[in-house]
Parts: sequence; structure tokens; C-alpha cells
Amino acid sequence: MNVTAELETIFAQAVSLSQSGRMVSTIYAGDREVFIFNGDKTMLFHFDLPPHSPVISPPIAFSANDYDSNSLRTEGDRVIFSRQTAEFVREKVVAKPEKTVQQIRELYTGFMTKPVPASLTFSFPASFLSLLEEGLSHVEFVIKDSVLTVLQRDIYSGALIKITKKEDGGLLFGGVGIDPGVNPVSIPTIGIRTTDFISLFSFQKEIQLRFPAEGHWVLGMGEMWGMRVLIGSCLYDSIGTTNILYDNTSLVGKEKA
Repeated sequence: MNVTAELETIFAQAVSLSQSGRMVSTIYAGDREVFIFNGDKTMLFHFDLPPHSPVISPPIAFSANDYDSNSLRTEGDRVIFSRQTAEFVREKVVAKPEKTVQQIRELYTGFMTKPVPASLTFSFPASFLSLLEEGLSHVEFVIKDSVLTVLQRDIYSGALIKITKKEDGGLLFGGVGIDPGVNPVSIPTIGIRTTDFISLFSFQKEIQLRFPAEGHWVLGMGEMWGMRVLIGSCLYDSIGTTNILYDNTSLVGKEKA
């Protein structure tokens, strides 16, 4: 399998996030789909490759940290990356992850086909990141009467960061989720880990977040390659409880952040 330019771009971002420690992940690719599942099981990315892209067959999966070249193949339970010079061939042999591409596809489809209650969608440009404190653990999204407020808390000092939209600065953080005539909506406070929120912008310059009125996950969206991201939300308290997307027994479990 030779990696196309589109795949190379997606893989490179996943590798960069893993090597920086921001989002260690596993890459799954099959047909014309790519999934990236982070090691903490709080984010599952999905990308659709263009129709002209070659079908990825057989499916392939590997740790982003193991990615070594754009020439790779599978042999049994191993993935082999190869590079050549004029005189030598270098191969890196790594083990496949426990989960298969099909299992990750089923996990993603299981979430995406669930009935979604009333929801609101807001857009965030990459410039929004400059307003956040990267060292704080969570970003809270408070939606009251269809108005969004973003909060960050320092549980040690008691400091509170509050971000709102200017009245003349556009509607709802560039929101697109409220139709004329729809009654204002309030949604229970939803939290996302700061590192997860920042990681979204490694793939897109503008992100839309869809917040369901009920449920424990948020849908992130980007235009390039039809990016969709399932994001486990968190209930922010003194110990930081995070809903994870997968454990050994169910799609939604809980872990201590």
C-alpha cells in the first residue's frame, strides 16, 4: 500500500499529536475511510477520503507513533513499513492493535445512528484557542436560552475564565444551529478536556460542535474530508469525571480524568 497525499496529511497530523503527547492515538483505515481513536478513548475521528482515492484494501491499523513511511503492508498480525535508498531497504515491523477497522467502524456507526435529541451547533475558529488557558484541565460549555458561554476553572486558585460573544461580533460564536422560530434552548453544562478541544484544530481551521440536549458525547465537525469527531463529554467536578467512548463491556463507560 502506498499512502496518498490525502492519507499522508491525515496520518502526519495524528503522528504529530502523538509525538507531542497531546493525543496518543491509533489509526484505522479501510475502504475510503480513516478513523483515529485516541488512547484515552475520549475522541474518535472519522474522515471520508475523496471518491477518486484508491480503496484501502486490506484494511490496516497501527499506532500513530509507529508510522514510519508512506509504503506499508500487512502480514498476518503485523504491519510492515518500508523505506529504500539506492543500496538498502529498511523495514519496521510493528504489531497490529487489538481492535480491527471493522470494530472501530461499528463503534462509530453505533453512535452516529442513535436518535439525537434537540441540539445546538456552534462554530469556533482556530483563533478562539488564544483565549484559552492550555494548562487548565477542562473547557465548559454553558448554553442557556440558546446563548453560549465558555468557562475554564482553576480549581487550585479559584480563578474563573469566562468567554462570551460580543453583541456586534456575530451570532452564537458563529453558530448555525438555531432556526428562525425555534424556541430558545438550554442544555446542561457540558465539559470537554482542554487537550481534546485543542486537538480538533490540528485537522481543521474551523470546528463546529453540536451539543445534544441529552447524552454524554459531543459531535465535532469540519469541512475537510467530511471530518466527524465523537467527543466524550465530562462532568467537571473536583476529581474530573470523563465519559469515555469505549471499554471492554459497553460503548460508554467512565474513568477518572
